[in-house]
Amino acid sequence: MRRAEVAGQMLPGIVSVWILPEESAFPGLPYVIFAGNVGEADSLARVIEILRGN
Repeated sequence: MRRAEVAGQMLPGIVSVWILPEESAFPGLPYVIFAGNVGEADSLARVIEILRGN
């Protein structure tokens, strides 16, 4: 991936979301940047629920 649109944060201050461009292998796919040393114990599960639309 050479570039992507920065969509914002999934959770305040900790999880960034990029949207992959049309020329990528997976156009429109949300690419979530999630460091392992941030957030709460359930933060990853909350991000997955948000992406699923729950």
